[in-house]
Amino acid sequence: MDGADFSDTDWYNAFSFDVRPLTQTQRRALNECPIGIEYFIKEFDGDYAISFERSSLRFQQQTTSRWNEVSRPGSDCDLVKQAHQTDERPDARRAAVRYRHRTRKIEHRRAAAPGRLMVMGGQGTGP
Repeated sequence: MDGADFSDTDWYNAFSFDVRPLTQTQRRALNECPIGIEYFIKEFDGDYAISFERSSLRFQQQTTSRWNEVSRPGSDCDLVKQAHQTDERPDARRAAVRYRHRTRKIEHRRAAAPGRLMVMGGQGTGP
């Protein structure tokens, strides 16, 4: 994991990704989780060519289960959030701003590559 760049990734959507073995510095490099399932789905819809609602029921259930796992209190999303909060660097305090900028980038990506299916979770397949 040393040297890996996880910026601009939806790590919380990767089925086998675990933040517990990561150092605080590595956790700070991850984007904070969306603030709820509604925002998670909105971000998913912006990142992938197929919407969450149009993906298979099985996929929706698996993805929702993963979200419930990483977003429960004390779990991965909280660990990443705590890492951001304990960082004294000014740029680490900009997680909310990065999220807004990411939303804008998603719109630009969709306009630039309509119909492109992005790979999810490093598994080489889409929803």
